[in-house]
Amino acid sequence: MAAIADSAKNNPQNYFEHEIDGKKYRIPLIDYMPYDACMFMEDMATRRKYGDFTFVLELFSKIDPEFGEALKKSKPNRAELIGDGQDGRPKGLHLQWLEAGKISEGESSASDDS
Repeated sequence: MAAIADSAKNNPQNYFEHEIDGKKYRIPLIDYMPYDACMFMEDMATRRKYGDFTFVLELFSKIDPEFGEALKKSKPNRAELIGDGQDGRPKGLHLQWLEAGKISEGESSASDDS
């Protein structure tokens, strides 16, 4: 499982759960991502290097390598991974994960307090 601060490990509210092929994965929410995942997400050169789909796959792999591998093996389509939920379309895994943490891309949790 991905590293998360000891004080937050036992709080289920700090995780997003997703099932792949009958196995449940607990993925830390954006505020509790491991350091390597944070650095990957914030590096603009990295973001430009990948398309949205590949970037999200790699981000999930940085957050939790076991989950990332299972996600890649499941071969999600674009809508399943990065669907925007607009015009009646389903929300993709990435958007569901972001919403579970109540954070939109490019926003920090500190902005919720202002």
